[in-house]
Amino acid sequence: MASAFQIETGAARGIEPAATTLHLPEEAIYLPDIQTRGMSNAQMETLADSRRELHVGDWARQSLRWGAVSSAETLTLEPVIMDIHTMEPSATHPTTKQLQKRALEFGDKGSIEAMLQLAVLAAEGKIQVEAGKPLIGITSIFIDSGGNPGVLGVERYEDGLWYDGLWLRIHRANPNRQWDPGYRVVVFPRKK
Repeated sequence: MASAFQIETGAARGIEPAATTLHLPEEAIYLPDIQTRGMSNAQMETLADSRRELHVGDWARQSLRWGAVSSAETLTLEPVIMDIHTMEPSATHPTTKQLQKRALEFGDKGSIEAMLQLAVLAAEGKIQVEAGKPLIGITSIFIDSGGNPGVLGVERYEDGLWYDGLWLRIHRANPNRQWDPGYRVVVFPRKK
């Protein structure tokens, strides 16, 4: 798929690693910077609704409406995505607990606003989300309105049904959930 930015992997292909002391795997894909501004829940919901290419699932809408907001300071983040196998190569279907532990080694804890800003970039065509390879902010674990732990994911569906398109959705994320290796994990190193 074509993209508004060039997806390359590894410093050998000309991508400079983020200005951080973190050691990221060579397979990591660097995405355009995003900024979180400590948006209120109402502001996040308004932003999501302003992008007609972005569909927000019911549970994801609840997280925008009621979830914890980021700190009020403006932060510039340098999101990085990695295949689940890259994150945790020792497990075929790693658990949420394993992925969360590894994700925190690579970047700051993601937030609802950070995942929403990533979804907006995808809706604007600045990054591509491939069908069958959802991006999940595994460090963004929160409790949904039903009391279940969840993470936000940005997914593209191309099944020809009503569910087609780009979606912001919640995935169940209890500690022992095993994740499909087709998923990609988003981590959010802070720009120095």
